[in-house]
This record gives sequence, structure tokens and C-alpha cells, in this order.
Amino acid sequence: MKNRYLFALLLLTFNFFTVLGQKFRYITYKDKDAPFIKVNQVIQDSHEYMWIATDQGLYRFDGRSFEDYNTSLRSRYIKSIIGWKKDTLLFSNDTGVFKLFYKEDRPEIVPFLQGNTREESLHYPGNLFKDTKDRLWIAQLDGSIFLKNEKKEPLFKLTLLQNQKTPNFYFAEDKFGTIWILLPQVGLYYFSESEKKLVKHTDFENVFHFYVENDTIWLIGNQISKLQVSPTQQVIHQEQVDNQGLYFYHISKDLAGTFFLASDQGIYTFQNDQKYTLKKVFGSNDPHRVEQLPYEAINHLYFSTDQIRPGGKVWISTSSGLGLLWSSFFQNVSGMSHDNVFSMSAGPNNEVFISQGNVNRITNIDGNVDYNQVTGINGVTAITTYENNVWYGTSDGKIMHYKDENIQTTYDLKDRGGGVFYMFADHMGEVWFCQAPTDQPIVGVAKIGNDGRLTLYDEANGLVNRILVVNEGGRSELYVAGIGKKSYLYKYNRVTNAFENKSLAFSFKVSGNFEVHDLAIDQNGIVWLGTTDGLLKYDTERVQRVDLGLFTKTEIRSVCVIPGGGLWLATDTNGLVHLDKEGNYAFFDEKSGTPSKVASYRSMIMDSSNHLWVGTAEGAVYSSQSKPKPLITNTPILNEVYVDDKPKEVNFKLSLPETSQIRLNFNSITYPGDDINYQYKIYDKNTFEDQIIEIQWSMPSEEDQITLQNLKGQKYDLLIRAEKPGGYSWSVPLKIDLEVNRKWYKTLWGNISILIIGIFGLWYFLRLWVFRKTKNLKTSLSIKQKELHEKEEALISQRRTLKHQIEELKNTGTNIYLLYRLLRQIPENSYWSEAILVLTKLVELPTGVDAFAIAFKKGEELWHRGRSREGIAISDRKEEFNEKESLSTYVLIGNKPILIGDFGTEAEQYISKKEDEGYLSRILVPFIQKQGNEAVFCIYGKEKNKFTQRDLTLIQILTAFLSITIIDELR
Repeated sequence: MKNRYLFALLLLTFNFFTVLGQKFRYITYKDKDAPFIKVNQVIQDSHEYMWIATDQGLYRFDGRSFEDYNTSLRSRYIKSIIGWKKDTLLFSNDTGVFKLFYKEDRPEIVPFLQGNTREESLHYPGNLFKDTKDRLWIAQLDGSIFLKNEKKEPLFKLTLLQNQKTPNFYFAEDKFGTIWILLPQVGLYYFSESEKKLVKHTDFENVFHFYVENDTIWLIGNQISKLQVSPTQQVIHQEQVDNQGLYFYHISKDLAGTFFLASDQGIYTFQNDQKYTLKKVFGSNDPHRVEQLPYEAINHLYFSTDQIRPGGKVWISTSSGLGLLWSSFFQNVSGMSHDNVFSMSAGPNNEVFISQGNVNRITNIDGNVDYNQVTGINGVTAITTYENNVWYGTSDGKIMHYKDENIQTTYDLKDRGGGVFYMFADHMGEVWFCQAPTDQPIVGVAKIGNDGRLTLYDEANGLVNRILVVNEGGRSELYVAGIGKKSYLYKYNRVTNAFENKSLAFSFKVSGNFEVHDLAIDQNGIVWLGTTDGLLKYDTERVQRVDLGLFTKTEIRSVCVIPGGGLWLATDTNGLVHLDKEGNYAFFDEKSGTPSKVASYRSMIMDSSNHLWVGTAEGAVYSSQSKPKPLITNTPILNEVYVDDKPKEVNFKLSLPETSQIRLNFNSITYPGDDINYQYKIYDKNTFEDQIIEIQWSMPSEEDQITLQNLKGQKYDLLIRAEKPGGYSWSVPLKIDLEVNRKWYKTLWGNISILIIGIFGLWYFLRLWVFRKTKNLKTSLSIKQKELHEKEEALISQRRTLKHQIEELKNTGTNIYLLYRLLRQIPENSYWSEAILVLTKLVELPTGVDAFAIAFKKGEELWHRGRSREGIAISDRKEEFNEKESLSTYVLIGNKPILIGDFGTEAEQYISKKEDEGYLSRILVPFIQKQGNEAVFCIYGKEKNKFTQRDLTLIQILTAFLSITIIDELR
């Protein structure tokens, strides 16, 4: 009997301390993780960076790395740092006071106040304080105070302790504008504005630190005192707060009004609520355990804004490093066991019932979460509530009805089946339940009506299979779901008191053992199904599987709709998922505070204050926020830009040559900043909005830099986004305008210049050739004239030859002119569909070409697109891609042009097949299209020796022009 009472006392004591305690996740930056030892003070600037004042210098912190800002300082002993203006900080070291501000987004440090001024000299300045009159109060090592106004004009020097070394004293201001000064263990002073002197209060010599707000002064040391003062600095009320025998040496207040006190025994908090109950702060990086915080010799506490905790993150400056405390997205109930959760139900008055075999009733009043165990109830596997009624289903097939904590009725269902694993009370207070089978199958579902009668629904009521879950939503429409591809969803018809099968056929593949684990109905009447094969969306007309990336086909065990839109899901072994109305999803695991990634079936609810409760295999947690949704990751900040490894000015509009490589360094400021993932995507600036969505992001990476190279000359948009683990969504992307400048010969004027130079060069070489040929002809004619009397027949033959050559010369000039006309008619950046229409003039005009085609590879076939003189339109033909039987394939693979005068006799030099298709003369010229794929330009003539080497040269010029002009590809 004594042991039982002792156990109860120990349990009560444990619960007392755990209720009083507060738990935070924490990290410590010290030893090899930080370039400093003693931290005196921290502050956050307007860019969200943390500035750390240490005995080893001044550092800027982005959550992951410490940046040294001591290069311009003669003293590295940074004693104090405060906010001065919106974008300006002041800090002190042994040589003076310095101003820190941003210039073009880069920090600058300049002297603000240094020693050897005209009127007075600074003597090792220490703590700084800015009052409401924009005056700067500077504590000095010699026990004096140096007072400056905003214009840095000397006002006067105040002396507290004459020539006595004073390492630390503190300033504060009340709502009346009175400046209070505390010398630890010496006394409390105030500044008399009328007399311009310091006045000491009596009886406050054993105080170590203080906090002033409105008309109240909190004094701490070997006791905690609360003073209320008047405008004349008189104490009009004083009271003591139980300090539990502790000695405190620092007091501060977070952003939500909670006091934090530091002692040698740890950090404690209390609320200014007339109770002043001290609660010790513990660490809990793992939801399964509570730890003592490893912080001693605390010098300063600072609070930065936080998306989860209204009071903010807690920064702890200590003599051995820097600490950070923050709240998890999900919290567990202190003292409650980490056992598997069987069922959950939200009751009235912020109550939540959780079954882990035993049942815990949890209350959440003004953020104070407490629980007690429901006595006399064991083996509970299902719970549901309605108003002041609670129903408990047990593993041995019983249902117990309680009202106002008094038992009303017990239903024994052992003859029907096994344990009751799910119950749901609809808007009329009728309780639907699902029961596990034993040695015989159970079909359908059962209900306990308002009159207490039990009703079974089976084949006679439209149900053909076992039901696993019941839920209600929309306009009080009640659905049940269960097992089978054709019997997974039913809707209850209250008029006929029967169920209608609403199961639709799947347009995607599901497993053979398909079943629905949970369902939820949103305000629009959409039914969301958590199944063995992922999350399904049902809207009465179709059922579709929701895209969850790599986890699209993952088993979903619980589904919960958030008021106002959005959805929470619990997977079997991959944690939780939040899905918003736009289809964006974010994953949550142990880093967000859950004790396990393994979810319990149908154990996810919203309580009456819209906090989310989740049951897992290792206990239950609740969301820190009401109507929870993923936190926002800060947009990455561009830190450095390198082009070909040379640093460039950081800008959101970047330009680089086409052949250059660019490297971008960036980071997302968040605390702590480990394990942040980054993604990027880049696209042509002219891309349509609907196409941008289809462009895939890169694979997530923890690398905080990207390198881009081999970019083609055009304008791009580059997007970079970040995601922090532990309950954060992808950030709003950082957008960078990137212009890649083309090589000169790829520009419009470059193309025109190349064309002009090519035509001029061709004209010059042809003119030179004509000149030399004419000269040779004249010489030959002279010789023939001399031999006229001997070789009359030779002369006639020579004349014929000369005539033929002249005709060839004329044809060449004509073809050059025609080629020039063709080139003029094909504009820059044309498409093949436009160019081929212009090229048909090769067979329409008197060029001697009977047909042309462009050959290109498509799959395992070679296609020819072109036209003949007999044809009236452009046509395609295809043949096997075989270099032994296809001359076009042979040229495409060999990448060398071919001139054939007689196909019947010359083709066997290249291929074995000799089907000439009526064309004896041919020219085939390979070329590379603009985007890199190869093609062959083919010219055909019906007569033998139709084409010459000069014609081959003209075609090569034409294909070179097409290579740089046509922007799409035949493939």
C-alpha cells in the first residue's frame, strides 16, 4: 500500500515538473564550429543577419557560416552592439564606438566616436544604450558614463565610481523618460534631467541585473523584486517573487512578453500574470527525451522573430560559445507516453481524447497543454465524441457510452466480430463503427442510433465488402470507404436508409489488395481518399491520383482537411505531407518534431482551436500553430558572381559572352541553416507562362552554388529557390536576368557580313578564273590559227569545244545569279517550312536541276523531303538507314560531298544497290543544322554529266548559308 502511494507521489512530482518545464530544440556553436569563444551580445540587422559581438571580434552569421568583420578594427574585443537606426548598428570595442551600415547591400564599418575627442576622451567604452531622445549612453571601464547626442556633439561625462574599474553596468528607460542605471552589486541609479546628475536609490545593493518596462522595474540577484515607480522616480509599490532559492544574473523579455532569467542552474521563464511561476527551460532535440541545456555563464539573451513561436527564437551569449533555442513545428504532450496511437477524437472545450490502450484526456487552454488519464478504461482501440458524450471501442469487441464522465450503456459485440477499430459520430449524434472480423468475414458497417439501438448495414443495404472508415462533410453528406477496386466508396442515403456505390473505375493502375484507409470531405464536397496506392481525389465525376512527386504511390494512412482549404496526410513510413489548394506539397519528418515517420491508421484530427493532432507509432503530437501550414523558407540571397572564375559585381541583371562559364554563390538566411536544399531552373525569357510551369526544376541539392556553361546566345530567366527541412515549403524563387551575348558571327550583322564576304569572294575567284581561262583560250586560238592550213578538222573541233566552254561559263554566271536570288529570299532565323518553299525554285527556274531533296535521319529510317520538276508539291519519302544500299546514308555517315556524272557506272564505288530512279547525275553535300543534327542536300539531273565541280561548289555555299540561317531542325 505504501509503495502504491509512493508511486503516485512520484508520478505527481514528475508531472509537476514536466508541466512547469518548457522544451526547445537547441544548437550550440562552439569549439571547432565557431571562430570565437566568449560571446558578449548578439543582434539581428534589417537584412536578417545575426551580428555577434565576441572577445575574438565581430562576426556576421547567416545560420550556417560566420563571416569575419574585423579587418578594419584595431581591437577585436567587441563589448556591446545595439540598433541605432533602421539600417544602422553601433558597437563598441577598446578603441571607441563604430557605426555599421549597409552600402549597396554590403556592410560598411566607419568610426562613430573614438578617443581623444576635443572635450573628453573615451576610456575603454563598454555597454551602449540609446534612449528615446536619440542620445547614446556609453558605459566606461573607469566607472564613468559618456553621453552623446545623435549629431555626435559632446554633451557631458557622468561619474559613478571615481577611478574605480567597473567591467559592467546597465541602462534602461521607463515610460516617463527616466534613465535608470544599474551597477551590479553596487546600486541602482537614475539620471536627473533637471540637475544633470545621477541619483542613487537605497537598499538595492545586492542586485545583479534588471529589466525596465513602462513603470515597472524587475531586479534580480539572490531574489526577484518587482518595483513600481512614479514619474518622480519614487518606488510606490514593491513585491517579491519566489525565486525557488536560485541566484539569477540576467533577465530579459521575449517578443510575446515571457520573461527569461539566467542562473547557474539553467534558464527559467515566468509570465507577468500575477502568478510568476518559474518554469525551467529544457532541451528536446529528440521528441523521446528531455535534456538539460548545456549553457553556463550566460552574458546576454536576445530574441529574433520566428514563424512558429510568437516569442521568437532565443539566442544565448555565453562565455564558451553561442546557443540557439527554437520551437518545433510539432509538439508532444509533456509526460505522455510514446506508445502507438490507436485512435483520436476532438471533444468540446479544447479537449482531445487519445487512445494508446489507456485513454488520455488532453486540454489546451491558452497554450498550456495538460493531460490526465481516464481511469477505469483499458484496451481502447477507437474513440468518438459528440457534445458531452464519449464512446470507447475496445479490442475485445465492446463499446462503452459515457456522458459527463458517467457510463450510460455498454454494447457487447463479441458475437459479431473482434475489436472495434474505428468510430465516428455524425452531425446527428449517431455513432458509426467498424469492427474487425474474427473467424468469419464482416460485411458493411454498423450504427448506434440516438435511441441506443444497434443497426447493421450489409448486402441488404447496398454494401458488398468490409468498411474501414466513415466520415461526413460538405453538406452533411456521409461517406464510407473500404476494400476493393469496385467497392471502395459508398454514399449514405438517409431517405432510403441505404448506401449507394459511388466507386468509379480507375484510369491508372492500382494494386490487387487496394483499400481505402481514411477519407475526408472538404467544404466543396470533394472526397479525399487515403489509400494503399496514394492519395485519390474524388469529385463524383472522376477519380484521380494526386501528384506527390516521388511519394505519389506511397500508402496514405490518414487524411485531414484544414478549415479554409488545404490537406494534411500521414504516410505509412515517410512522415507527414501538407497539400495546399494549388497542389503544392511539403513533407514533414522527425526534424519537424514528430517522434516517428510511421503513422497510425486514421489518427489525424483538428481540435476545436484548429490545432492538428497526429498519431504515430511512437506517440502523438500537435501543431504549434492553429490551421497549420508549412513555414516559409527565405528567398535565397545572391552573394557572389564569377565569370570564368573572375569575380563580378553582384547584380540581378547579369551579362556574359556565349563561350563563358558563370558561377553563382547564394544562400537562404535561416536559423539554424543546416541541410537547406536548393533547386534552379533556367529558360528562354520569351517562354510562355504555361510552358514555364512544365519546365522541371533541377534535383534538390545542398550545394549553395551553381555553375552554368555552354549557354547559347539569348536572354534567360534563372530561378533559384530554397527549402529548409522541418516543416518548410519551397521559398519564393530568386529571379536573375541572364543575357548571353552571341558570338559576332551569329548575330544578324555578322550573318550579313559573312554573306557579303562570301559573295564577294566567289565573284572575285570566278572573275580570276574567267580571266585566266580567256587568256588560255586566246593562246590556244593563236596556235590553232597558225596550224589552220594543216589541221582544219582539229580547228573545227576546237571551235566546238570553245563554244561548249563558253556555254558552261554562261550557265555558271546564271546559276550564281539564281543562287544569289535564293539567298536573298531566305530571311534570317527562318524555319525549314519556309526555306523549302524558296528552294523549290531550283526546279522551277532554268537551273538544270530536275529534282532536289534534303535527307535527314528519323529513328532508324532516312527521310527525303523535296520536289521534282514533275511534282506539284513538296513530298517526303523514306528508306532504310543503310550506308551499303543508300547513297544519302553513305554521305551522311562519311560527311564528305559526292559528285556523280553517271549513276549506273559510278554508284558501285560507294554502295551496292543501283536503283537510279531515272536520275543519272547527282550532287550530295552533307551539312550540320544549327542545333547540331546532320543532314544531306541532294541535287538530281536526268542526263549524264549534268553537273560540274563548280555546281558542287555552289551547293556547298548554299548549305553553309542554310546551316546558319534555319533555326529549327529536320529530324
